[in-house]
Amino acid sequence: YQWNEDLSSALNRLVGLIEIVLRNQFHHALSRHYPVGATGASTDWYQHIRLSGKSLDSVRALTHENDGRGPLKTSPPNPDDVVAKQTFGFWPYVLDVQRDMAGNPLPWGDILLGVLPGHRQTDRSYWAVRAHRDALFARIDLCGRLRNRLAHHEPIWKLGKLREETRARDGREPKVLEQPPRKPAEALARLQLIYDRLTELLQWLSPEVAHEYLTR
Repeated sequence: YQWNEDLSSALNRLVGLIEIVLRNQFHHALSRHYPVGATGASTDWYQHIRLSGKSLDSVRALTHENDGRGPLKTSPPNPDDVVAKQTFGFWPYVLDVQRDMAGNPLPWGDILLGVLPGHRQTDRSYWAVRAHRDALFARIDLCGRLRNRLAHHEPIWKLGKLREETRARDGREPKVLEQPPRKPAEALARLQLIYDRLTELLQWLSPEVAHEYLTR
């Protein structure tokens, strides 16, 4: 139990940093591309892209009357407040949005260059490819699933199958790369892999925050 608590504590700090930086990076990058009627750096970009499902419901619950079922509030909340109230699970599904409210394709190639300034891929054409966005989704989702395990105090070393970093598409599940760990050494190796992937994600999002985290 002590071992699990120590591991969880160490991972929780990293996950917390990723959650804050991820939220801010998406917010800032999308605000730059959808500055409609803005008077500052933060905009209500979520009103100008075609969110759907739970993502749309989550935003409307804050911006519209009657818990999202009525019209837009006369004095809607500040964009920073709306964004701060979104759960971790909101952000990877933003990548599913294909068009804005004007019917134009979202320029993900440009947007993700702003979200991921530390990523080795700096060509906007790279992020315009759905498979590459799916890999990013999987990396963010890895962090989200770990966050939920930590929040529910689950044994952090009890891990499932390791799959390729992509999403299920057209009935095809991501390929299984490794079976669940069966020995302590295997569990530690998997945890090290997860830690390495998450520190890399933090590096993609903010080289400065990642440097501070790794050198503190």
